[in-house]
Amino acid sequence: MVQTDEYVPWTQKYMLQCFQEGKHVLVCVRRIDRGDFTPDDEKEVKDMLEDLGEWEDLIRTGLSLIEDLGLKPADEAMTRRYKEPTRVEKCDIKYVGIVPPWTEVFRIAIHLRTEEMRRRAGTSGAEITLPAGEIFEQLRNLPKWQTLMRAVSSIR
Repeated sequence: MVQTDEYVPWTQKYMLQCFQEGKHVLVCVRRIDRGDFTPDDEKEVKDMLEDLGEWEDLIRTGLSLIEDLGLKPADEAMTRRYKEPTRVEKCDIKYVGIVPPWTEVFRIAIHLRTEEMRRRAGTSGAEITLPAGEIFEQLRNLPKWQTLMRAVSSIR
């Protein structure tokens, strides 16, 4: 998936859209109620992005544990899907912000850091681009991670 053609629901409050723009992914976030994006909305979205890749790490660890215990071999497609989580520390996230006159859209540019591009390229030296689909799927998983963290917090 290179881009989402239209905004898709992300959380109960926000919708998102992703575009491939050269080596980076442009993420556009807007409120479901189509209201203007406020400083509180910006803070909420930035806080959510701090957990980018956490859900994928959890799933990858769970799949590895299940396989290591001999309970069931990991499904190859599932393993491939969670092979390369883009943790927030592997990316540079630039908050472009709100660009008038479109005050209802918050823009974020995400690209891989140089070290991560080199690691992914390996010895091939190939030009590596952060796939929009990878970021899109991880953004869609952020609400799952938040729900899990709230559940764990309520048990404590």
